[in-house]
Amino acid sequence: MKVMVLSHLFSYEIYPQYGSFVTQQVEAIQKLGLEPVVVSPLIYLPKFIKTKNKRWQHFQKTEKFINQEGLHIYYPRAIAIPKKLIFSRGFLFYIFLKNFFDKLFKKYDFEIIHAHTVLPDSHLGIYLKKRYQVPIITTIHGADVQILMDISRTHKHKIYQILQHIDHIVVVSKKLKQELVEETPRKIGLPPTTVIYNGIKTYDRYEEIELNNSNTKFNLITIGNITRNKNHLAVLKALQIIGRKDIKYHIIGSGWFENNLKKSIKHNELSDLVQFWGAKDHQEAMALLKAMDIFILPSIRESFGLVYIEAMYFGKITIGSKNQGIAEVIENNSNGFLVDPMDESEIADVLRYVFDNFNSLNELRINAQKTVKSKFTWENNAIQYFSLYKNILN
Repeated sequence: MKVMVLSHLFSYEIYPQYGSFVTQQVEAIQKLGLEPVVVSPLIYLPKFIKTKNKRWQHFQKTEKFINQEGLHIYYPRAIAIPKKLIFSRGFLFYIFLKNFFDKLFKKYDFEIIHAHTVLPDSHLGIYLKKRYQVPIITTIHGADVQILMDISRTHKHKIYQILQHIDHIVVVSKKLKQELVEETPRKIGLPPTTVIYNGIKTYDRYEEIELNNSNTKFNLITIGNITRNKNHLAVLKALQIIGRKDIKYHIIGSGWFENNLKKSIKHNELSDLVQFWGAKDHQEAMALLKAMDIFILPSIRESFGLVYIEAMYFGKITIGSKNQGIAEVIENNSNGFLVDPMDESEIADVLRYVFDNFNSLNELRINAQKTVKSKFTWENNAIQYFSLYKNILN
């Protein structure tokens, strides 16, 4: 079965933690014997233009075609438009890349299109569906509902409009499905919608990480883009409440809120408690995660969050947010802990409990690993998608 995977998130080298879930899913689908071909349109920028912008440099140096161990990946180029007009980007990609797609469909004879995100990928995909008479499914991740719909009424209307042309929607958690249904007007409705959880790569070997903090008894870690939503400040306030000096809070990632976070740390004289590692590729991030004791990410909004699953896979005590996607996985005080992300005192109470009972929480760690290995691997995810592809084609 030949599958066109449309994703602007594929192998985004300048933000190594960004979009790795798409890459890993495609690899899992390929291992099942399907034939995915990835198309990841990039913004056109002539090579003679010199720029210090890492994102633009990435666009310039990326080859238009890569054969990655038998996986064919295309990076066609189209003109740029302002980010605030992202609701038009899919259509412009279609207009400027018609010849490219004509040749591609002739070469591969695709049976189905699988787009990740509504804007811009599914927007482009619905034009390809009409032109080549191929069904399309869309995987909706958190940003479509939790960010793009909030930008403006125009963005929200465009998402509704696009979804009417999709044959089947996949969401990555029940929480996200609920939000999507609540956001969608009843008179419009939604196509058939299925929950398929993302998975993780089941690594067993990682390079050993030397932390070099002999005065530290507990190492906490968080991994992800540094934004206000990830709620690092709540963790810091909780650590202030606890008042222990033998704790180190490790932050992996980068983002627009990083400078604000560092200013707050300096202002509250917490520099000795925090270590910034910057953005890391997936394998480096997992090696660091494996060296830690506790994973904590009390996000304010989180559709699912694969990094929680990765922490549980390594048997780390994992703390997530109540009433968010991860609450479908974590059973409080059984395989992890759930906290109110807006309540620093509650976060402090849970952390204090973990510190005081750390050596007696072995059963919780084992339960966490069992949960992940039974349900949340990419192999399991790929099997569910394969079944969905066949049902749509039939």
